[in-house]
Amino acid sequence: MIEMLAHDLRPSDAEFLRYLLRQETAMHVAGWGYGDALSLVAVALAGLGEVSDVWLLWQAKTANFDTFTALDTQLLFAAGVARTLAFVRGSDHPERDELLRFADSAPLDDDDIRAWLDGMRRYHGL
Repeated sequence: MIEMLAHDLRPSDAEFLRYLLRQETAMHVAGWGYGDALSLVAVALAGLGEVSDVWLLWQAKTANFDTFTALDTQLLFAAGVARTLAFVRGSDHPERDELLRFADSAPLDDDDIRAWLDGMRRYHGL
């Protein structure tokens, strides 16, 4: 289904992408492993640049060991490093401190993240 969206992705598709990401994440929590559809949906959603999506993207990354290693850190900061960190710091989300600890261990640079996102969009045909 997401492959059909890939050729005509719009900001108005955000809610549907969030739904798909929740479904993919639930499947990966229950079944372990890693499927490329998870990456495709996560990249499509991250590419829309909505900072509040960091929590859905974090859930996808932490769904299991395989997703944690397969989904790149850059995915979490596609809305901008400073913007995302400020949003997370200001949040009362139960996983705030865990995400901030993780971010402290990752080298984060907006230019590198944009280049990574462009490469992932090409890879997925977005």
